[in-house]
Amino acid sequence: MIHKMLYGLLTTYAWALAVFVDRSEIDTTARPDPVLYALTVVPAVLFILASVPRLARLRFDRASITLLLLLVLVALLSAAHADAATLVSVGTLCAMLVAIRQTNAVVSLTLVNVLFFASIFITETQYLLGSARYGVLPGQAVNDIVSWRASLFAYNVTPSWLFSLIVIGLNWFYNRSFAYRSAMILLGMFFLVFSASRTALLALGLCITFLGCTRVIAFRERTFYKMFIPVALVAFVLMLNAEQVLILLTGFDNPLVNAVLFRSEEGVANIDQASTSIVRTFIWAQHLQLFFQDPLFGVGTFNLLDTAPEFATVASSGTESFLTGLFARIGIAAVLFVVFILQVANSAARHRDHLSFSLMIIFAVTSLAYGSYIVPYDFIFLAMFGAMNFSRGRCLQADADTPARAPLMEAPTPAPPATGN
Repeated sequence: MIHKMLYGLLTTYAWALAVFVDRSEIDTTARPDPVLYALTVVPAVLFILASVPRLARLRFDRASITLLLLLVLVALLSAAHADAATLVSVGTLCAMLVAIRQTNAVVSLTLVNVLFFASIFITETQYLLGSARYGVLPGQAVNDIVSWRASLFAYNVTPSWLFSLIVIGLNWFYNRSFAYRSAMILLGMFFLVFSASRTALLALGLCITFLGCTRVIAFRERTFYKMFIPVALVAFVLMLNAEQVLILLTGFDNPLVNAVLFRSEEGVANIDQASTSIVRTFIWAQHLQLFFQDPLFGVGTFNLLDTAPEFATVASSGTESFLTGLFARIGIAAVLFVVFILQVANSAARHRDHLSFSLMIIFAVTSLAYGSYIVPYDFIFLAMFGAMNFSRGRCLQADADTPARAPLMEAPTPAPPATGN
């Protein structure tokens, strides 16, 4: 119980940092402010340390064992590379994920909804005071190429739509009030749409596709659902790189669609301009080049602009893809992180946990698109895995509360032998 309370406090603390602090200095600066860095990271480390007694029981599920194996390999590779940065970043990430799973730390529906409404109120107040880059209404974005963007967070859009997806999922599956549930889903959809994020729409579409499939194919641990996330990742990459589709959309005269697809309300003039508007394709290619330099052991910590200065015109850092960046850093050992994702998804299918499977789809897809939130001290990271544990606990409880079915046919009970008078 104490770990669940500590995790709730940690998640709330991380939310407060996301709302009040512009964390770009930590995410994009080589030498961030040490005080801000400590205030951001130390609470997560303390939670990991507080979880050590639970870890000492040595009763781990398969996903946790995979993460522990990855942690050991990262430690060995970091020692070989004299690369403390990779050990600190990837090691603490693995340790936090193990701690979350082993302590069954949860983020409840009530806490998520309270933080959602608090985000709206605080962000709009910050905007009105002139200290925010985004407000909660369209047209309040400051110095953004998409002027009608709205966000739950004053300094960033990405956590806004990610948080919205968590809010939508939790309320869809676990809010028993029809009116309250409908209102929360509509509000979540508002911030998702007005984030003007392609990835947000694709992630939502993949989740809806999954839920639609469960209506026609029984949701359980079977080959179809084991392959769903790998296929979803391939589909995500193809949808972002479908040149023929981009050609058809070139010169499209709808400013709303152009802003979402090309980050420009005027659209693009030709296919070359359209392709370069999708920055992640360049980052993926560079990460893969780094991976193939040493696929067995990786290249360790790297700066994308040091390895490819020409990227300065399209990207300021290499954090936009966690998964491909991990392969570049630690080589083939990064496959274990992919295995972890699939194990969590398979476990969700085994327990018919629709929300956890949906959130793992989102996590897998966004691991190809982002990196800044896949850290053990980030609010979205903590809320997402806490929500998975919340949903998993509810599904396990539902299974325990379901009475065992009687056999379809039972052998008749033999009549007692007749006794003579």
